Amino acid sequence: MTAPDDVIVLGAAFSITGKYAQNGANTKNGYDLAIKRLNEAGGVVAGGNPYKLRVRYYDDESTPARGIELAERLIKQDGVKFLLGPDAGYVLVAGKLAKAGEGKALLADPDRAGSFSADKG
Repeated sequence: MTAPDDVIVLGAAFSITGKYAQNGANTKNGYDLAIKRLNEAGGVVAGGNPYKLRVRYYDDESTPARGIELAERLIKQDGVKFLLGPDAGYVLVAGKLAKAGEGKALLADPDRAGSFSADKG
């Protein structure tokens, strides 16, 4: 599914099932609320143009290996440019490893307010 030109799709792979599912539910609720409020306020401005935000969610099943696979999918197949960090720290490390060297996506960590990683590897 492609997004309209005035929508930025964010990617998020975190625990919807498995032992960290409750943390994942809290993370998703927070992301959904933030996106809703941002969009209601007019979205975000990038390059002088306004954009609405949408999130593509995937379930890492509370496993690091699945988190790596999904981070790669979001970047390489889905073409997202911005990743929202997972709720479980171990999966965050896995997701950052998947992104390392790609230089194609920016990762925001929900456990550290204002934390972003644009490392190239």
